[in-house]
Amino acid sequence: MYLIGLKILLVCFESQLHCEWFHIARTIQEMGSHKEFDTVPLWRFLDFVAMFRSPLFTLLLPFIHTRAQMPPESEYEIPYQYLLKERLNGCVVQRGRSRSLLFVELGQELTSMKESLNKKLQGVYLVITQ
Repeated sequence: MYLIGLKILLVCFESQLHCEWFHIARTIQEMGSHKEFDTVPLWRFLDFVAMFRSPLFTLLLPFIHTRAQMPPESEYEIPYQYLLKERLNGCVVQRGRSRSLLFVELGQELTSMKESLNKKLQGVYLVITQ
């Protein structure tokens, strides 16, 4: 959820990011090393990187292998960790995905994030007005 903006940048502006790949990879690795960072969005992002296979995938591959070998910190990480291991083994990588399909998936993710944010805001508004 938190990294959807970066996903959009990777898909839409891949060719313009050629000077930034190392910075992005280092930032992702630093985020992954902080214990206070929510790990489920990180796992979802790493799964996206393993599926999309941009130049960032090559830079993050050692980090992804390391994270995949670590014991999960919560039960929510287990399915993501398993799927990522499968993608790294080549079992689940979907080749030939068009950018339009990626745009549709990212649009659905944005819509879902917007709806959950609206629900949270409505809940806060109801608490304030009572």
